[in-house]
Amino acid sequence: MANNVKIKPYASLDDAATGAYKTVQAIGGRVFPITLFKQGKRQFVSAVFPVNFIINELKTNSTEKDKGIRDVRSAMNRPIDSPHAKNTKEYLLKNYQSNYILPPMTLNIQDAVELHIFEVTGNYLHPGYLAIPYGIKLSITDGQHRKKALEELQKELKPEEFALIQNDGISVMITIEDSLTQVHQDFADCSKTKALPKSLIAVYDKRNAANGLVIDLIDACPLFMEKVDATRQNLSKNSVKLFLVSQIRSFVKELCLGNSALGDVDFENKAVHLFTDANSATYKQTLKNFKDFINKVTDKIEILKTVSTLKEGVEMSRIPALRSEYLILNSAGLNIIGRIFNAMVAHKYTSTEIDFYINKLAAINWRKDANIWRNNIVNKTEKGYKIANSNLSMKEAAKAVMKEIGLNLDNQKTEGLIATQ
Repeated sequence: MANNVKIKPYASLDDAATGAYKTVQAIGGRVFPITLFKQGKRQFVSAVFPVNFIINELKTNSTEKDKGIRDVRSAMNRPIDSPHAKNTKEYLLKNYQSNYILPPMTLNIQDAVELHIFEVTGNYLHPGYLAIPYGIKLSITDGQHRKKALEELQKELKPEEFALIQNDGISVMITIEDSLTQVHQDFADCSKTKALPKSLIAVYDKRNAANGLVIDLIDACPLFMEKVDATRQNLSKNSVKLFLVSQIRSFVKELCLGNSALGDVDFENKAVHLFTDANSATYKQTLKNFKDFINKVTDKIEILKTVSTLKEGVEMSRIPALRSEYLILNSAGLNIIGRIFNAMVAHKYTSTEIDFYINKLAAINWRKDANIWRNNIVNKTEKGYKIANSNLSMKEAAKAVMKEIGLNLDNQKTEGLIATQ
């Protein structure tokens, strides 16, 4: 408990409000409604501060990069990660006029402030008011990048534009702590929440066009409907789901850019550059092109057509055995199809020409033991056939398929070409 923080109890909430406002009238300051509560042996405060207050009245003490233990321990915050702050600022810039959310910040009080509290006997919550004198700034324990993002947003917007967000509320949880060691521990404890799997992030976050394409294709293509696992990071060999959301994301990377090895951040940035968002005309046309291609391929390649008709329950229990037999029922096989489509569109093949090669793809032997996959993407081991995951293996397999179907791209490079025409 910080020694400079005074907690003053009252018999009613009105009396607590009167006490708080008398304090700031006497010395100058601001009053905020708060709630006092307990976790473990310590008392905490929850409140909501406006954006303007977050920017102007909260302080940070960040260590610099490449510093030793002594410097880090003497600072309140970790080094500023400028790209992280910029990403948050860009998110706010894009969404501040519609819908956005900033998670709660964690702050610390150790200066001379007063908590005027209505003591509710036997209750775990005590409503009241926080009286903060002018000149007193609360310290940020967790949330310095949100503050930095808001500062940069204010610099970038015109005053009349920033006025739309300056009084928005940001929830805060405030510790009352003198010990810097405990403040550091609180920051470490705040970071112990489990990160969402990439599959779930892709499902939940459709603001980015990259995720939008993934989810919209899953919804629009019978091959994927009800057959994609959105909760796991790995697909077990006995799973009755056909793919993971992250594997469909890799497929979309191939469709868009001919490169499933591209990092997620780079892919998302490229998607924003290409489509802006899921409401743009380019996005909608690209989604239609991808959907039409996938559904045509599904209809022409017999094993895909069979799997696309399987219903949840007993029918989908066939998937593990089929996946172990067919390359195209694995992420690698799907990516080969995506890379070939990307190459055709990038070389301006017409829809009629693409349909011609879809028929050719249907004649490929997609079983893992087929000769076409030998020495490129499938290796035979004592335990069966193992799929190689390297980008080089993918490239060689795609070349083998192109040669087999007579797709001549004049030896031009296919990777990195944009399939959005």
